[in-house]
Amino acid sequence: MFARFFREGLFQLVVGLGVTSTIAIFALINKYWTWPNAIVGGVLLLCGMFYLMDRLGIGPSAKSRVRDWLDSSSYGIQTLQDTYEFHFVMTDNIGLKT
Repeated sequence: MFARFFREGLFQLVVGLGVTSTIAIFALINKYWTWPNAIVGGVLLLCGMFYLMDRLGIGPSAKSRVRDWLDSSSYGIQTLQDTYEFHFVMTDNIGLKT
């Protein structure tokens, strides 16, 4: 599980930094930006890339991270479908549902 999160996180980092640095370098070469603008613009582009990658489903979602974390326990896990949120029901060894 940790290896998969590492690979997905590394993929997001490489794609995000690659695109952001390429745009910033071309903007500096063409004299559209100054260095301070390139740094701020690069940070904003990186944040936007991570947001869009999360929205497009590239990389791990919050739901899959929570589900993997719950699956690593020894409890029984059920997924409940909802229109706005995700819910899980966890049953412990005694039979108590949470």
